[in-house]
Amino acid sequence: EVDRENDFSFYPGTGQPNECGSTKAKGMNLNVAWSEPDMGDPEFAAALSELILPVISAFHPDLVLISAGFDAAEGDTIGDCSLSCRGYYAMTRSLLKTIGHDVPVVAILKGRG
Repeated sequence: EVDRENDFSFYPGTGQPNECGSTKAKGMNLNVAWSEPDMGDPEFAAALSELILPVISAFHPDLVLISAGFDAAEGDTIGDCSLSCRGYYAMTRSLLKTIGHDVPVVAILKGRG
């Protein structure tokens, strides 16, 4: 999960960097929590390339589920970030390149409304 720290007040109040799974899933969860507002394409790209994609690559998933929230989008007043449409596209393309064309991907829009 890549999210704005914001005192972890977003539902469900999880996503702290030390929350890395429990019991059999210990170490299988990676949280990147921004402590500053206005994180955009360069910061998200760095988190993806330096932290997230290497973990995914080493894990060799059989299936990838994307819980797609858009609070990070530029102009969204809740997330306080500035990720552009091109940034979302670039992250998705990088993910697909990393996992290969044989791994199924399911993207689910999350949120309420």
